[in-house]
Amino acid sequence: MTRSSSSLALLVATGLAAGCFNTKNVQSGGLKCAPGGVCPDEFSCNLLDNLCYRTGGPKACTVAEAQAPFGPFATCPPPTSLSPGDQCDPVCQSGCLCGQRCQLLGDQAGHYNFKCGTPPTGTLLDNFQPCDTSNDLCKPGLSCLLPPPQSTGCGPQCNRYCRRNVDCPTDSLCGLGAEISGQQSILICTPPAVACNPILQTVAPACSSSLAGNTCYVFSSEQPDQTMCDCAGTIAAGAVCTDLHSCVAGYECAGGKCQKLCLLPTSGLACPVGQTCVALNSSTKYGTCQ
Repeated sequence: MTRSSSSLALLVATGLAAGCFNTKNVQSGGLKCAPGGVCPDEFSCNLLDNLCYRTGGPKACTVAEAQAPFGPFATCPPPTSLSPGDQCDPVCQSGCLCGQRCQLLGDQAGHYNFKCGTPPTGTLLDNFQPCDTSNDLCKPGLSCLLPPPQSTGCGPQCNRYCRRNVDCPTDSLCGLGAEISGQQSILICTPPAVACNPILQTVAPACSSSLAGNTCYVFSSEQPDQTMCDCAGTIAAGAVCTDLHSCVAGYECAGGKCQKLCLLPTSGLACPVGQTCVALNSSTKYGTCQ
């Protein structure tokens, strides 16, 4: 397929030079641009997918137009490169025709890539709203993804793609990895920081009505003084773990196993006799009992 496309692009360039290429039956988006972004008469080159689109017909959306349902971002620099098989940018929602969105689409072999497609009809869903993976109604720039296998209390949710923290909503960071059928990992936005108590879940239960999850955890290894709501983990106390929020409520993954959370001694809540509250990463508030 690559070889025939390259040959066709060369034919287009040759036809332009000779003035004899007939574009009457050429499909918009059906030709690759020749080197230098050259297309036949009545066509223009979309530089993101390197395809020629007929002038005056369906056009490639501007960033503002593509992001209109949920943006636009103040700035959205395109990726330095796309993965093989990708034809558009899911973060900026650029590279598609107007009326389409850049979304994950799979083939019969189970391979997924970011491609342009027409959104299904229905009410569009926002970040962290419950969704159906077989009928993805998430807004452009979001995708319906399953929670990690070691989590419970959450079903599929809409998650926003990102490359930088500024791509995410307020108090959220571009810090979660989502694996696509074991093929590639993409970044999505974390749930926002929320004031909650990761040790005593019943105190100020801010997570009881949170779309992001029903359990309070320390925000992240990089921001261990903040907290957030997330899907409840299932790994038991003392068991081996790898992800920070994979443990049951009241525990965090530290040192490769689920350890009980505690307030550091200056805060007044100590660990059981014989154990010490050791700071979780660089936290001044929270630690784990060791």
